[in-house]
Amino acid sequence: RLTDETRAGFGKLSPTARDHVWMEAACHAILTQKPRFLLLHLLNCDALHHRCGPQTFGGYAAVGYADT
Repeated sequence: RLTDETRAGFGKLSPTARDHVWMEAACHAILTQKPRFLLLHLLNCDALHHRCGPQTFGGYAAVGYADT
């Protein structure tokens, strides 16, 4: 569950910061709920692929950042 502070400020976060929150939530769900299937939509990757295109420097940078 998101804290009240995180929930209140979530809309003000950058796409990469939101991705971090989603990633933390996904890790928590994996560790505590042990889902058999989980989808995670990373906003920064999606935004940069739409803006720059796939297989571009921006697209690769977004994927590289997500992989870290």
